[in-house]
Amino acid sequence: MRLPRWSAPGAALALAFALTAGGAMAASEAGAYLAARQADARGDVNAAARYFERALQGDPENIVMLEATAAALVASGRVADAIPVAEQLAALDPSHRIVALIRATEAIHAGDFAAARALLTETPEAFHPLMLTLLEGWSAYGAGDVAAARVAFESIGDRPVLRLFGQYHLGLMLMMDGDVEGALAALEAAQAEVTAPTTRLSVAHGAALEALGR
Repeated sequence: MRLPRWSAPGAALALAFALTAGGAMAASEAGAYLAARQADARGDVNAAARYFERALQGDPENIVMLEATAAALVASGRVADAIPVAEQLAALDPSHRIVALIRATEAIHAGDFAAARALLTETPEAFHPLMLTLLEGWSAYGAGDVAAARVAFESIGDRPVLRLFGQYHLGLMLMMDGDVEGALAALEAAQAEVTAPTTRLSVAHGAALEALGR
């Protein structure tokens, strides 16, 4: 997930939205929403997911917040945690595009990669472009199509934060596939996109170095 870059006017608008959306968000949840936006802007998907979850507690029926939380959870790799959030959103709005996301993420979580790829092909408009590409990559890898997975992850790259996502997920995929050298190169490329790597990126990079005996 990628929200607009942070700015002073943007911060003020986001705070106003957080305080008025649904009409009932407490100051602490509004602060969590702002923290989530800031974390997203700097590419820290793990922190963004945590803060969106916290913000959601103050307004659990806010459709915009539910969608942002589900997307952040998927982007951070917490697919299982994203499913109940997406189900809550679907219950509030059965026609919402998140319904396709639920079906695709549940298929991936269940190991039915063929079904997931079919859903992604049939309803691409239902997904945020970044989320669509990440799901395409992992469903392709799960189906045994490493080449297609690599193409998907490497296609994410028109902005630094997006390159971070693409190279990070490419690194994870190559590690799982046994290409540790390739994984290390991808993870180091991801690290080059940020001044302070996320914990998950640092852990993955350390695992690759350890696997290579470095």
